[in-house]
Amino acid sequence: MIETLGYVALGVGVGAVSSFLGIGGGTILVAVLVAVSGFGQQEAQATALAFMVPTAAIGVISTRWHGLGNLRQSAVLGVSGAIAAVGGALLALAIPSDTLRALFAIFIGVVGLAMLLHPTPREDPAEEEP
Repeated sequence: MIETLGYVALGVGVGAVSSFLGIGGGTILVAVLVAVSGFGQQEAQATALAFMVPTAAIGVISTRWHGLGNLRQSAVLGVSGAIAAVGGALLALAIPSDTLRALFAIFIGVVGLAMLLHPTPREDPAEEEP
């Protein structure tokens, strides 16, 4: 029961932080599951992939409610991403856990550095005219 409550709290926290920061919750979830919960890298990544389905669905509904997002582009990205996910998952299973963890850390570092060096201008949907 306590373990389940911990996962509920983790899900709530990851959902809130990822939507606030505009990043994939899987990125946060993988890091926390590996660093804190003792998951192996492959297990954490598989868990994060399953976590994304309901989280993404609710995110789409809430942002579309505010008129944001492009459904056509999202559909194209989603279908192509789903097809490529099969190969990515098989590759992740074939790579040793330590190597996969290092690749994940490098990816997070490169993305973080790129964001710091190339900040994007702030978009305020409240200021846009309908």
